[in-house]
Amino acid sequence: MSSNAEIKISGFPEDDGYWFVKWIDEFRLPHLTTSSASVKVVLQKLGSVDFHNLNNLGSTDIRSILGQRKKDADVIIEIRCPVVMPGTLPLVFIGAIYQRGVYVGRLPTRRRTIALADGGQEGFELSLSQQITPPPGWPEGAPYSLLNRFEYSVIPNIMRSSRCLMINRGEDTFIIPRMTIFKTFYAPHTELAKAFCGGPWNDRLDEVICLDDFESGLKTQKITHPEQWNIILQVRVPDVFAPLLACFTLMSSQDRALL
Repeated sequence: MSSNAEIKISGFPEDDGYWFVKWIDEFRLPHLTTSSASVKVVLQKLGSVDFHNLNNLGSTDIRSILGQRKKDADVIIEIRCPVVMPGTLPLVFIGAIYQRGVYVGRLPTRRRTIALADGGQEGFELSLSQQITPPPGWPEGAPYSLLNRFEYSVIPNIMRSSRCLMINRGEDTFIIPRMTIFKTFYAPHTELAKAFCGGPWNDRLDEVICLDDFESGLKTQKITHPEQWNIILQVRVPDVFAPLLACFTLMSSQDRALL
């Protein structure tokens, strides 16, 4: 499942409003009568004028949608916090807009590339509630957190324990939610998301990788001479994820830590 077009997400608001994903976090076990995990999604209602004018929204407009300054105190921010099953994770992302649970667009974004030094071991992992050094000119004694209300309203209050990776580049600070990193490496596809979120990896890997021996001699294994990795995926897992799953299955934990 790689496309969210026309897929209705259960639990999202059923009204005619436009709701965008503002945050994703908080795994919970179990969900209702199942033994599966669930994940909280924070949705914020987007004005219909803003939705129909998405292509013309500038950075100032986006900041006014995401943050709330003192001069905006009278603005009512409508929030919903539904939970979704792990298999839905590949379909939801921060900025995605839904109407009656169906994806209808996304907030404007700007792509940036960050080159990580030291083999990727860079930056600081912090919770949203942690105080950090304020920028020059910040009022002395006033608190300054990783994310502040004027930058990103609501989330610092209801997701205080959410953790993010903070990376500084000159005057820019990049804040990457831990869930975004998890989704990228562990939940890029519905079947992978269900396997990684369903319990210990060794107990669930057969949901995405075939561990049976075939009469042809093919099987998932690491061959020393000649050196090669053979991996057989389950039917519903696209071939493009073979290298990633091979790393998780055939590579030692020490080597995976260096990726």
